[in-house]
Amino acid sequence: MIRRFAGADRATWCLAALAITGAVLLTACGPSPVAMNASLSFTPATPAAATSPVQAPPSVAPPPFAKVPPVAVAGWQTLNSTNWDGYTFPVTGVTGVRAEWTQPSATGPSGSRAVVWVGIGGWNEPDLIQAGTSDFPPHLGVTYDGTWYELLPANPRYPYVSVVPGDKIAVSIVQAGTTPDEWRISVDDMSGDATYAKTVRYDSSGSYPSFIVEDPALRLDPYGPYAPFAHWGKVSFANMQIRIGDDWKPAASIYGYRIELVRDGSTLATAGPLDSASGFTARQGS
Repeated sequence: MIRRFAGADRATWCLAALAITGAVLLTACGPSPVAMNASLSFTPATPAAATSPVQAPPSVAPPPFAKVPPVAVAGWQTLNSTNWDGYTFPVTGVTGVRAEWTQPSATGPSGSRAVVWVGIGGWNEPDLIQAGTSDFPPHLGVTYDGTWYELLPANPRYPYVSVVPGDKIAVSIVQAGTTPDEWRISVDDMSGDATYAKTVRYDSSGSYPSFIVEDPALRLDPYGPYAPFAHWGKVSFANMQIRIGDDWKPAASIYGYRIELVRDGSTLATAGPLDSASGFTARQGS
């Protein structure tokens, strides 16, 4: 049986938390439409002009890990899932996974959502350690985007790091310390210059490293029901890396499973081909 992440109802959690704590918790679920964590600089239009200042683009910090070199693409087999879109790799001995992407902009009805993540496990395995970003359509003028991680079967956790559409994101999950159940999770918003890092204990199977855009389920059931799927257009993963033992490898150098999101006979999202730089673009159907 294909197993896939089926976390708790993220939107319900966010709205309930906001009702309890007010605006203080907006950084957990997402900022207002103006990025609260952006690093901005301002310069005059011309040195002598008495005009309003012009806002410069946000600075982007460098990735927290090295780029992988181009490689010959090992290939893939295309499979279907009812709520995953992306790539997973049928390898064992996995001690780390990491990648970069740009946070998409979501639209859709109330309660719709999507999540972007990297992880280890979950495909033909009951365990899954994962971390990434949420993507909720704006509600009442507030964007509920932010970071999260999850260690199945526990519910997801939402660190106080907000992101906004267009932010450059880098996420890594790496076995750390002297025991195999110790993992370091890091989520970096390179545009907002914000980082969340945490060391956790988790008994992972060390298999099926994955790079996924997902329509999350509303309860811990691999068969749904699923949340209304937000419209996010496309997400481009880059610099995808898998650590086996002590060695980081470009994901494209490993034979993979290319996963298409197909439900009730309709293709809801597709995964583009892996490129030599270990990246791909997930695209949503109309």
